[in-house]
Amino acid sequence: MLTNMLLGAILGAIVGAVAFSIAVFFRIKSALTEFITPPEPDKPSQLGLVTDAAASMLARAVVAQAKTTFMGVSSGAVRAEQAVKGDIALDLAGQNPLLGTILASFPHLGKTLKRNPQLIDIALNYLQSHANPGSNGQHQPVSSSPKFKL
Repeated sequence: MLTNMLLGAILGAIVGAVAFSIAVFFRIKSALTEFITPPEPDKPSQLGLVTDAAASMLARAVVAQAKTTFMGVSSGAVRAEQAVKGDIALDLAGQNPLLGTILASFPHLGKTLKRNPQLIDIALNYLQSHANPGSNGQHQPVSSSPKFKL
């Protein structure tokens, strides 16, 4: 008799565990179905909303990384091109005695012209206009400040 009661208890526990497992399965199935199915035909499901948010975050990260990479590459190319132009301009300036003297006399101007060789013509014109005598044959007085036209 004791063994029958023990077997009954074990069988009852197994049936209870199976029933509990089936109930949990149907609750999980119901939750997943609710998560996957859209609430209305024209609205996205919860899964669609989560997927859209994750895709947007991933896309923003990829775009930011690509932008950073391409801006760095283009910036490096521009810097290299400017350095080559500056070196060529300074080498050509060594052949022009006036420009060579200017670069030797004005080291800061030389650095600026090396970084921006397109400014060489502006610098030469400016320095030549201030080196020429005034309209009456006299040099401009030292007290007058230079007039910059930008």
